[in-house]
Amino acid sequence: LLWEWREYVRASHPLGVAKLVAAVDWTRAAQVAELHALLEHWPQVPARHALGLLVPQFADQQVRAAAVRWLSQLTDHQLCLYLLQLVHAVRHEPF
Repeated sequence: LLWEWREYVRASHPLGVAKLVAAVDWTRAAQVAELHALLEHWPQVPARHALGLLVPQFADQQVRAAAVRWLSQLTDHQLCLYLLQLVHAVRHEPF
């Protein structure tokens, strides 16, 4: 149901990005492609929400790239506040 409201979520509730990503049927290439297109135009989200996309459940490279793009907006001081969570996320990074 959430997937049906994806444009509304992007426009009105961008902090729901992780819930929308979780609602994708990863066996349907069209849905995955549409998610990737949505993420390209998704508004900036706070770091704690971007970190939610770096969990092992979301191993898709473009989902993770969107999270990194949002995290790259942090200042050095802000980045230090999230360093422990980032190190934990790297443990699950598919190299």
